[in-house]
Amino acid sequence: MTATLTDESLAAHGPLRMELRRWLGKARKAGLDDESIEALFMTTFRTAVGEEIA
Repeated sequence: MTATLTDESLAAHGPLRMELRRWLGKARKAGLDDESIEALFMTTFRTAVGEEIA
């Protein structure tokens, strides 16, 4: 599934992208590979979404 970015959220993209890139750098320095980074992100994302719904 490919999501699209909405025009309404474009103002937030730059700062969020920079923060995410810094986080990715930290994850790499911690020794995580692509699969580990993706797994960590997705499990954290799903947990956060589940907490917002509950």
